[in-house]
Amino acid sequence: MKNQSLPYNFLLTRFNPKKIDQKKKLVCITVSSWHKAFYALLFLFLFSSAHAQNIPFLDSANVYGEICTQLAFYKKTVEVQNNSSKLGLYLDYAFENEIKVFGHMEWAVNLVDNNYSFNASAVTDQNIPDALFDETTPAFTTRLGYMGIDFNKFGTLTVGKQWSAYYDVSGWTDQFIVFGGQASSTYLTGTDGGETGAGRAAKSMIYRNKLGPVSINLQAQFNGMRDNYGGSISVKFLKKLEIGAAVNDIRVSKEAEEYIVNVKDFELTAIFGIKYKSNKLYAAFNYNINGGDVIPVHLSDTSLVYGYHFSGYELYTAYKIKPWIMAYAGLNIQVPTTKNAIIDDEFHMEYYVLGGEVSFSPHIHAYIEVRLDNSVNTAGVNGFNVYTIGLNVKFNKAFKGKT
Repeated sequence: MKNQSLPYNFLLTRFNPKKIDQKKKLVCITVSSWHKAFYALLFLFLFSSAHAQNIPFLDSANVYGEICTQLAFYKKTVEVQNNSSKLGLYLDYAFENEIKVFGHMEWAVNLVDNNYSFNASAVTDQNIPDALFDETTPAFTTRLGYMGIDFNKFGTLTVGKQWSAYYDVSGWTDQFIVFGGQASSTYLTGTDGGETGAGRAAKSMIYRNKLGPVSINLQAQFNGMRDNYGGSISVKFLKKLEIGAAVNDIRVSKEAEEYIVNVKDFELTAIFGIKYKSNKLYAAFNYNINGGDVIPVHLSDTSLVYGYHFSGYELYTAYKIKPWIMAYAGLNIQVPTTKNAIIDDEFHMEYYVLGGEVSFSPHIHAYIEVRLDNSVNTAGVNGFNVYTIGLNVKFNKAFKGKT
């Protein structure tokens, strides 16, 4: 029997298709000027490398990237997909007093019809309405972009769009090549965690430091309207075992409130994790308390945005059979902690992942990854299994710095 009440901590609203169409037009306008600047920088670095020249104003520079495509088999369909291809640039300069200034930029590269079908971490929308309703993505979109100062033993301070303090723990289980990261509140509301500050936090400032075996990370987001805060702490034992905890609060933008009503001004989610890492074995488990997510719901006469809270469980284990071959497995489970009349009573997310990776060289890897899905969606429809086989080509070119 379904619960006929609408709890306060469920998020429910109608959306305006006209506003959404306007957003789509804005997203797809033209290639922005920073793309041209990036290509110019890339050309200059490659040219300087070819002539064995030094870069006098830097200590080091790295251009790196991944090209990853896959075949996905699901619902009696075979599809060629892009799987989180990316391109990045890292620069740093060290002063004589051992203080270092650095910058990091990274872009997603959409190789195949802008397709992000199954990889949650590949999404680059950072705002809630865009993530829910935009149907297309430019060929290049921003994943990371930040600058920082390394104070040596006094820690680092970084400002920009970057992996969050929360992800310093939630990322322990976000290690699958294709799936995962969906039961930890990292990529909230189908975004990259930019607006909420749990994934690749936008407009954020993060201080990180290590005191022996203890790592402390503090974060603040200053977006001009509402500020979000978070942090994490972890402790290492016996060099191979680590435990950690992280918290993150969410204050959504006023724009998002047009689509999500009954949302609390202050939401706090927490995660607790444990990780073991040796030369051959990696194992990590995370437990998410008061997790949150939203999902579009299509009814007979309208469409809604439905929000819910859940308890989340993520597990990732990997074992190196040989230096060039690895097998791995794990799970993602969301257990909703409240119910609603418009949502099927059995609604939940539950899937298991099996995979293997073969390395032909340090730069070329092939993989097979399978999702065995036992989920039930908001309409009571069972989830479907997915089988992927892919190839990942990586490159990393370092350039000489000042002499």
